[in-house]
Amino acid sequence: MRIDWRLLSRAAKELDETLAGVRITGVREVPGGLALTLRARGGSASLHFAVFAQPPMVWLADDLVAAQPSGAVRAIGNAIASMTIAAVRCVPNDRILEFDLQRRSSFGVIDASRLIVELIPRFGNVILCKDGLVVAALREFSLAQNSARAIEIGRPYVGPPPGIRRPEPPIELPPSESVLADFALYAQTREKEQAEGSFTALQTRLRKRLESRAHVVSSERAKITARLLDADRRDALREQGQELFATLHERPENERASAKEQAAELFARYKKLGSAVPGLERRAAYLDTELEAIQVQLWEISRADAAALLEIADELGERDAQALRNRTAPRAPIEVRTLSGSRILVGRSPKQNAELTFRTAKPDDLWFHAQKTPGAHVILCRDDRSDPPIDDILQAATLAAQHSKARHNDAVAVDYTRRKHVRKQKDAPPGLVWYTDFSTILTNPNDALNS
Repeated sequence: MRIDWRLLSRAAKELDETLAGVRITGVREVPGGLALTLRARGGSASLHFAVFAQPPMVWLADDLVAAQPSGAVRAIGNAIASMTIAAVRCVPNDRILEFDLQRRSSFGVIDASRLIVELIPRFGNVILCKDGLVVAALREFSLAQNSARAIEIGRPYVGPPPGIRRPEPPIELPPSESVLADFALYAQTREKEQAEGSFTALQTRLRKRLESRAHVVSSERAKITARLLDADRRDALREQGQELFATLHERPENERASAKEQAAELFARYKKLGSAVPGLERRAAYLDTELEAIQVQLWEISRADAAALLEIADELGERDAQALRNRTAPRAPIEVRTLSGSRILVGRSPKQNAELTFRTAKPDDLWFHAQKTPGAHVILCRDDRSDPPIDDILQAATLAAQHSKARHNDAVAVDYTRRKHVRKQKDAPPGLVWYTDFSTILTNPNDALNS
């Protein structure tokens, strides 16, 4: 199927029949353009204008996960919010849709505007006009930038010249009586593929970035280990220096000065190595903590869904994931209710782990984590604040093992303690903690995986 003005004319007719009298409640940014949020008797919906996509198209959707408007999108939204759609039509022989919008004041005065959607490949645009003048546009340009026409606020609207109409390759669409339904299905498939590609690309970038940092940290840690080994052997330097001094009287006169210098050098090295040890040990401990954090983050990346991956990307300062960000809504922690009425919460991401532990959990709630391996934070709590039964403790421990890097082992040791005995690691990423006064329980995560 090829998208041409005839197909868009059918889409415009469907939109005119469906949206006549529907109120616009706002405008949001979406990949490739913008979307109008609509309110009608049957509920809410969104009308998408993917004018910068290939191919450009329009479709109706039942939901909307999108970014807040900015720039030109906000200007269009401010101007048309609370207006109703009076009519929709397609410009003959052109891939342009026109939406007549109106708003009636409390005195009965009608305020009219026209939203023009140019669905022309590589030259798409959305322009808001009032009395024939441009009020706002997604893309503005002057005659100096385009000798054929200008789209500038305050200028009369001039349509695109015929010369830029380029044939568009056909797209695969299932046969349907509704053009809008065909467009929506195609757009959803395209967006899903783009989001999946964006997810995989972001996951790969973050993994490579962390692995590169781990290599740098490991190399520095190896050098510090070597220096600490030298420091451990510094007593041999002192003994060599003492031996030289002790045997000076046995040496010829012309060798004594050289021997003194050699002994002084050995003592200086001994003293230097000794003074460096505290700093080297502090640096080694810091690098060990950083390596632990990197291993946790690498594991979190491997298990992350889109929302969790974006949280990790933000923590690492990675912002180039807009296509995925626009389609992703945050997810709540996993929640399980036990037969005895306890509530078990499992974190899905490092940030959510930290929020569960330090914001959601009460001081005497039980906190679980797989021992000495990356894993989710698990909270076991009861509304009546009573101690949970042993079966609930075992169930929470099993969930902690199941949501850990050791989830495929036959037996996993899980530590648990009161939340008040858990504290954040200083200067560490979210979710990395220290804990004390803990007990350990052995559980088989495969029982939960297979149930």
